Amino acid sequence: MEHQAYDLSKVAFLPLTGNPVGFHHLLLAECVLHQFDSIEQVVFLLSNGQHPDPTKARSIVDKYIRLELMEMALKEYINPETSHVAQLAQQEKFKLKLNPSCSSVATAEFDVPRAVRLNEHLLVLQKHALSPAKPPEAPQNLNDSGPANSMNLPEPPRVQLIVGTDLVHRMRNSQIFSDYDLSVLCKQAKLLIASRPGYIGETEKHRLERSRRISLTYDWVDIHRLPDLLKPLLNLSSTIIRRAIQAHHVFTAMVPSVTAVRVASYGLYQTSAMQIRLREWEHQCYVLDQQLEETAIQLKTLLDQRADQGLTHTWAVVETSTGGKIASVFTGIPGASRHFLEGIIAYDRTTQERLLDQPIKGSVVSEKMAQQLVEAVSRHTNADFVLGETGMAGLPEGKRHSQKNGQCHLALHDSNGVRSQLFQSNPYFTKKEHQLMFANAAVTWLIQCLEQGT
Repeated sequence: MEHQAYDLSKVAFLPLTGNPVGFHHLLLAECVLHQFDSIEQVVFLLSNGQHPDPTKARSIVDKYIRLELMEMALKEYINPETSHVAQLAQQEKFKLKLNPSCSSVATAEFDVPRAVRLNEHLLVLQKHALSPAKPPEAPQNLNDSGPANSMNLPEPPRVQLIVGTDLVHRMRNSQIFSDYDLSVLCKQAKLLIASRPGYIGETEKHRLERSRRISLTYDWVDIHRLPDLLKPLLNLSSTIIRRAIQAHHVFTAMVPSVTAVRVASYGLYQTSAMQIRLREWEHQCYVLDQQLEETAIQLKTLLDQRADQGLTHTWAVVETSTGGKIASVFTGIPGASRHFLEGIIAYDRTTQERLLDQPIKGSVVSEKMAQQLVEAVSRHTNADFVLGETGMAGLPEGKRHSQKNGQCHLALHDSNGVRSQLFQSNPYFTKKEHQLMFANAAVTWLIQCLEQGT
């Protein structure tokens, strides 16, 4: 494997073993260019299509297709006509620094017919580091000209690697990163660590160093250098993008639109190795569906106990974004009719206005709207509890219709009045994932209210 020579003091490398490339990868590079004045170029290390992580699918999309998509994404990233990020940056008057002149794609792996480990890149990059970082070679014998003591020459700078806290978490697994892998990493690399959803940076770093008895050279990537409209895009991951594609969503808020069209034209991530098992999206929905069913059974058990004790126990629900999933899962449990009185799906705005008997002003995804819905339903039902939700399910489509994707407002009406709760999920999950998560959050919250003595 051969890398071109780089001045390691001026270059940061971003490994892209997973696929497809998304705005989150490009924005991590953007953060680094804005934060570290010494870094003039970001090089994306592109996988040859063989994943070295044994916990992941070992075969990925063809390397040359991945190269085409990567180069296309870099080119279109700064174009407001094809890039959701560029459109948001314009609105925020934020200058994007990442462009083809300060970025490149390394394909050193392409000639290697096996999975390439990260430590191999580090060693090759150090070996070919540009002068003055690279010391002159030691003389072949004492008669050759050269420094008297080459051991005193400065070592080349460390390889600066842009990584997420999710990768730091996986470094604790010796099956993914061996002791040798980590020894090379600690000696040759400086990690530029960016926070990722679900992982606390300092905690993950300390756990890694303590469990594997290593000491990292690192710096934190400051994601707050991005304007507020761009920060949510860091919630993306390659897995989330693949699930959106498999669910047939428009995903131009995740990758540049020209890249998205090319992904669709190739039919990528739809079947291939997933033909003999559930696709990632289907598996995720199955898991969420099972969680919702288990939560509904817990609610049924709790309501049975309340009924046996002579406490209030009947309930109704008004749903908007969940489309009836709450009522459906509960009424699928034997004995549900003892407690459940009514379920209303007020999906359309006009239907909601008819239910409230008044026009709706402003967004329907709000705390006020959720409260009004449960109050309206409680007026014509004898239920002890009326649960309501109104949310925005589905990922953004690259149009500024709403910034509330993944948000769900819950409300509960009982003899004590109305209370409310906000549930916020990753905005880039698919519509069905959001619906299942909103429904589970609503039922879980109802259980908590009942257990608190409502």
